[in-house]
Formats: sequence, structure tokens, C-alpha cells
Amino acid sequence: MTELFAKIKNPEFWRFIVAGGINSILAYMIYAALVASAPYQVAYGVAYAAGIGISYLLNARYVFREKYSLQTFFRYPVVYLVQYLLGSLLLYVGIEMLSLNKFAAPFFVIAVTIPLTFMLSRFIIKGRHGSMRT
Repeated sequence: MTELFAKIKNPEFWRFIVAGGINSILAYMIYAALVASAPYQVAYGVAYAAGIGISYLLNARYVFREKYSLQTFFRYPVVYLVQYLLGSLLLYVGIEMLSLNKFAAPFFVIAVTIPLTFMLSRFIIKGRHGSMRT
């Protein structure tokens, strides 16, 4: 529990939140535009895929302050495959079981998946022994 609080106090985590906010706004705009004419799962998938590239660019340079590399670029989508599968399940649960509005449900997904995404992103971009530098 102490390690979790240390990560939350770290400026790297807050840069991750800012970058994620920018990425989430852009992805939500794509989702909202598509969901009017496509099933919510299709809209979510397209918006999600579009956000992966932006996320890598923001996280590598701004959040974790690492250089771009082909190795991390190609491994990075693994983070989002895990998050997508979890997010799709949470989206289904939110809309079908909790009766959340299909426009509001992605916010539920984002709130639940942020900690996992931070840890996996950091591991992919910085490696197993990446320092907690700011």
C-alpha cells in the first residue's frame, strides 16, 4: 500500500494523468462522433485504436521522459490490448448491467483502468528497473 501512495505522489503519475486526459478527450470525441451511427462496441474499438499512437507519443516523451524506440513502440500496444479487453468488459457491464448511459459509460471504464494502464505503460516504456525520476 505504501508503494502505491509513493507512485501517486510521484510527478510522473500526474504527468500520466494529464497526458491521459488529453488522449481520453480526443478518443471520446471520436467515440461520440461514431456512436451516433455505429454500435457502441465498434465506436469504442475505433476510438481506442486511434488513441494508442497518441498515447505512446505522449507517454514516452512527456510522462516517462524516454526516447522513442521501435522496440517500445511495437510492445506498447500490449498495454492497450489488456486495457481494451478489460475496458470492453467494463463497458458491457456498465451499459448492460448497470444501465449506464452509453455516452457516460466510457468515463466509468477510464476511471477503473487508469492505475493498471499507468503501471503497464511504465513497465513497457522504462523497463523492469526504470527509475522513478521526474
